[in-house]
Amino acid sequence: MDKKTIVKVALTIVVIIVIIFLINFGRKTYIISKFNEKYKEYSQITNFYYKRINTQGQVEEYWRKENNSLLKLTDSYAERMRYKTEDGKWILTKPKNDNESKVAIKIDEPMDTESTISSSFDLSKFYVEGIVQAINMAFNSKISTEKINNIECYKILIGSSDDVSYVYVNKTDFVPIKMVDSNGNDYGTIEKYEFNNVNDEDVKIPSLDEYTIKESQD
Repeated sequence: MDKKTIVKVALTIVVIIVIIFLINFGRKTYIISKFNEKYKEYSQITNFYYKRINTQGQVEEYWRKENNSLLKLTDSYAERMRYKTEDGKWILTKPKNDNESKVAIKIDEPMDTESTISSSFDLSKFYVEGIVQAINMAFNSKISTEKINNIECYKILIGSSDDVSYVYVNKTDFVPIKMVDSNGNDYGTIEKYEFNNVNDEDVKIPSLDEYTIKESQD
C-alpha cells in the first residue's frame, strides 16, 4: 500500500470518527434540550396523577386538580393521606390493623402538598437554560437507553466518577421515571402517571365519621 493510499484511508477513518462523534453529540444535545422543554411544560400542568414506589416498598400516590391535592403514602402499617382543599387541610391515618383507631388531624398552619410531575424529583442538576447550556451539558454527560418497568427510557448521567447523578426519562414523552443522586440516594420509581384525568372526587376529603378528629398535631 503506497503512502497516498495510507493517507486516504487514515483521513477516511478520521472523517468517520468525526461524523459519529457529531451525530452522537447532536443526539445528546437534542435529548437534553427536549427534556428541559418538556420539564417546563409539565411544570405548568395542574391536573395530574402519579404513583411512585420507593426502595423501602412504600407506595406514594399523588393526585392534583388545580389548587386541590391528595398525597397518599401506603406502607405495611397504614395509609396516610394529606389533603389540601378549599375545605381545609387534613392528615388522615388509616391503620391496616382494624383494632387501631383511624385518626384525622386538621392542620391550621400552611402545609404545602402541591407539586408538579416535574418536581417529583430534584432535577436541578439536569436543568439548562438555552442551547449553550444544553451543549455544555452534552459535553459532560453520557446518555444511554434502558428499560424501567417495561418503559423505554433515556438514562442521562452527569458528573465525574465520584459525583455522579442520573435520571431516567420516558423516551416517548420525556417524563422523569427514576432518579439517583450523587450520594447514591434512590428516590424510587414512578410506575404510573396520567395528565388531565383527575376529577373533584379524587381529591375530596372523605367522610370523617369513622375517624378520631384532632384539631391540631400534639
